[in-house]
Amino acid sequence: MDCSGESPVVRMDRDERMILAAACETALRRDVLQVWFPRCIDAAHGGFLSDFDYAWRSRGPHQKLLEFQARQTWLAARALQAYPADPALRSATLHGFRYLREVMWDAGPGGWFHLLAREGLPLEAETKHTHGMAYAIHACVAVHEATGDVDALALARDGFEWLDMHAHDDVHGGYYGLLARDGTPITDPRRNPLTPAELDPLGTHVGLKDVNVHSDLIEMLTDLSRVSADARHRARLEEIVTIVRDRMVAGNGALHMYFEPDWKPLPDLVRYGYEIQAARRLACAQILLAGSPEVTRRIVLLLVRHALRRAWDPSAGGILYAGSAFGARPIEGHMVSVPAKLWWVQAEALHTLVFMASHEENPEIDYWDYLRLQWRYVQDHVIDPVHHGWNHAGRDGGRRRFRARWRDPRYRKGHVWKDGSHEGMALLHCVRLLRGLSEGAPL
Repeated sequence: MDCSGESPVVRMDRDERMILAAACETALRRDVLQVWFPRCIDAAHGGFLSDFDYAWRSRGPHQKLLEFQARQTWLAARALQAYPADPALRSATLHGFRYLREVMWDAGPGGWFHLLAREGLPLEAETKHTHGMAYAIHACVAVHEATGDVDALALARDGFEWLDMHAHDDVHGGYYGLLARDGTPITDPRRNPLTPAELDPLGTHVGLKDVNVHSDLIEMLTDLSRVSADARHRARLEEIVTIVRDRMVAGNGALHMYFEPDWKPLPDLVRYGYEIQAARRLACAQILLAGSPEVTRRIVLLLVRHALRRAWDPSAGGILYAGSAFGARPIEGHMVSVPAKLWWVQAEALHTLVFMASHEENPEIDYWDYLRLQWRYVQDHVIDPVHHGWNHAGRDGGRRRFRARWRDPRYRKGHVWKDGSHEGMALLHCVRLLRGLSEGAPL
């Protein structure tokens, strides 16, 4: 398959959509919700356990990274909306929210710590990070919508106030990433207490801005704006959408990864998963915003087209992780490509493809057929048929090679950066959109 637009679009009829929806719901329950909950609940110290090997055995220190704690809470809350009578999901939702409110929130200067030891001691020199805080606010909004808890919405608002006061760049727009405990942005490596000093915990060079943080802010601000009457939330959403849409995307649809504080892009490999993720987030945010819908739609289509043209594997399916703006390219005898097919990229591709297939009335690309192929790839190469759950990466690199990976700590089922939210949210929305259900409706 290519993205030339020459092939006719073959839409799914209702029967096929219902069959696919049922398969996605089975995978949601069996390979996401049932493998994570209640296994990941830390009854001894609060919050969620993160470190599991390929067979779901507890392996590791179970440090409490804000992203993991927030995203598991977010997943549990959104799943509770789908299955409101499920007591395990309700328990996990409230358990996660209590940890965010009572342990990870800094009772002194405010804001959430980025990393704690399992017992609750702040790590990473008590620093904080905008990326994790975006997900924490996200989670609080989801808890409020799932349970009606007004305290959850209040904490979401408090989190936004703290983040906006300390991390927002009032000169160039957008947000700084790494923050000291008191909220002071750390933009000089010489003042970074972490090691190596050149990098923040996400691997971004200190002082730069990146698409990872700002794409996540779009999704968080979209959710917060939906439940809040505060005009500042929507104003910030419009600001970040404008930055991502107008400053981060090259003319051919490639998405820049890193930027100077004034938004001058820095050359680097294109991370294709962020393209396909940002496209959906821009489209969802635009629904709440009044201005420039056609401009946003044009950029959304550019991003998706670029990711499918440059990163889609036509032989096995799936989306490659990174490469040049022109795809895999030989330079002086070396191929410029990162061919790994990480689980979160495959989940985001599934999520965006079902969104595009459901919302684009006159598509140039057959999103339905890509959706069929992507789902087949996920079933055949990402979901573990033996131990269940999603593997760290697709196993289409050869059976013998992947068996060795199972013992590799990089390929375990859970770690602080691998929770269940990417695949869980993708499958939830696949089921809803394929069945024609509204956001938040029970399944």
